Amino acid sequence: MYKIRLVSEENYVELAYGGTIDLHDLSMGRLEASALTKAHGCTRLLVDLRKINGSFSTCEIFDFTRSHNEFFSVKTKIAVLSSDDHFSNARFSENVARNRGIFMKAFRDKKEAADWLKTTVFKQSTGAAEGFHCPPAVKIINYSSCVA
Repeated sequence: MYKIRLVSEENYVELAYGGTIDLHDLSMGRLEASALTKAHGCTRLLVDLRKINGSFSTCEIFDFTRSHNEFFSVKTKIAVLSSDDHFSNARFSENVARNRGIFMKAFRDKKEAADWLKTTVFKQSTGAAEGFHCPPAVKIINYSSCVA
């Protein structure tokens, strides 16, 4: 289950998941968040995972996260809120995202995440964010899944 809303006064989209969720729920929420950010010209997304039950495998996290750039602009900042129980997974997801040129960071505190979303303005001339290294374009091999 998820809820999504535009936080217009802070200019970000908030996507909050709760209960027992699966990859389909994550995908549907991401799809709706993508549409909402595009419709409002918003480049900030806060994903709240603090109230989810269960967990995902490393391969599931990898496969899901590596495809974010198919849904969001390179200028989109994604703050992911996680509980202590799932924080290592959130940090892994952050690492995968950044290795793919996706501007994402994991947090435990909502205020800290919202504050981070408000920082770092993209430079008009380059499209790059100050304080964020955008790796050069590389060919990414599309593995069908992350299986041993």
